[in-house]
Amino acid sequence: MKLKRQKSNKKLLHLYQQIFSFREPFQVIVDADIISTAVAQKLELWKALERTLQGQVKPMITQCAMQVLYVGKNKQQIELGKEFERRRCNHFEDPKSPFDCISEITKYRYNRNRYIVCTNNVSLRSELRNIPGVPLVYIKRGVMILEPASPATLNRRKELEEEKLGVDEEERRLYEGGEPESKISNKKKRAKGANPLSVRKKMRVDDRSTLRTEGMSVGDGNGHESKNRRRKKHSKLNGTENSNPHDYIEMGRTD
Repeated sequence: MKLKRQKSNKKLLHLYQQIFSFREPFQVIVDADIISTAVAQKLELWKALERTLQGQVKPMITQCAMQVLYVGKNKQQIELGKEFERRRCNHFEDPKSPFDCISEITKYRYNRNRYIVCTNNVSLRSELRNIPGVPLVYIKRGVMILEPASPATLNRRKELEEEKLGVDEEERRLYEGGEPESKISNKKKRAKGANPLSVRKKMRVDDRSTLRTEGMSVGDGNGHESKNRRRKKHSKLNGTENSNPHDYIEMGRTD
């Protein structure tokens, strides 16, 4: 199970590195909830992050989260929080809750600073899933887990890949099996009829009389030939065509 989880984490990190340009050392935002959980379960938070993310990490804590630890007055949690780099969130004069503080810094230009958020706050993780390109890490039963990519992240990856390939909206609709909007809007029903190329054109009266005098078949204009067609008769006798039978009789006479 541990090997399977490592392969899954490696695949996820490769997605964030290729699509969203994450790089080492990974900047990890931790909040007061994850620090209290790590202290309660006696988990070395720094080493657990490196083991889960399979690389060098740079844990950071915001001023608002640190203020929550000071209010709690837990010396172990405060000492652990001081080990991490302080991330300035510009809320020093008016401190906010870790939920609002972390949501604000990650929503800035779709997580422009490429933060990985490590929190056990269920509401905060649910909120951050709506932001594309935000990896989420949490602790469950003493094990640190990297969440699968959210639907918002997968949709953003698809959009970026299509932009690199130069695929527009109509081509995407065709690729998915639909029709482009231009064809759908301009599509009109037309009355079906006979193929004009397969229908014989109607002839004028002068042309019909001329063909009859020449002995050629004349149609009615709809592709049907007239029934009063004249056929030229040929008489065959002794292998000779168009000869008069009386000539042979005269030649056979002796008197």
